[in-house]
Amino acid sequence: MYKYSYYTPSYSSSYGSAGAFAAMFTAGFIIFYLLVIVAAYVYSGITLGKIFKKAGQPSWAAWVPFYNVWKFLELGSLPGALVFLTLVPGLGALALAVLRQVAAYRIGQGFGKSGEFVLLSIFVAPVWFGILAFGKATWNGGIVGTSATPTTPVQPQQPTNTQQ
Repeated sequence: MYKYSYYTPSYSSSYGSAGAFAAMFTAGFIIFYLLVIVAAYVYSGITLGKIFKKAGQPSWAAWVPFYNVWKFLELGSLPGALVFLTLVPGLGALALAVLRQVAAYRIGQGFGKSGEFVLLSIFVAPVWFGILAFGKATWNGGIVGTSATPTTPVQPQQPTNTQQ
C-alpha cells in the first residue's frame, strides 16, 4: 500500500562559522582591552610614583587604588577624603573629576609650571604625568593660595602713660 518515509531535512548553514568568528573577535577584543587597561595602570603607577617621590610622598602609594587618588588630592592641597565622592551615584564621579583637575593645576604650580599646563592634564593626561615624572621639574611645595612665608602675629603695643 502506502509507503511512508520519514524524511528529516538537513539544513546546511554558514551561520556556524560566522558565530565562531564573532566569538573569536569578541575574545580578541576583550584581551586587547584588558592589555590596554593593564598598560595604562602600569604607566600611571610609574609616573604617579615618580611624581610622589619628587614631592616627598611615598611612591608606593601610586599603586594602591583609591589611596593614590587620595594622595593626589592631598598633594594638590585638597582633602583626600573627597575620593569617596566616586561612591555617590550620579554626579559624584563628575565632581571628583573636576576636583582632580583643580589638584592637577595646583600640583603643576607646585612643580613651577604655568597655569596653562593644566590643559595637558585635561586633554592629554598621560603626557602631563610623563612631563612631571620624567622631566627636570622639582617640587617647590608652593601651592596657589598659600603664602610662602608665615605671617607673624602683630604684637599689641603697651599703653603709654601720658599723665604725670
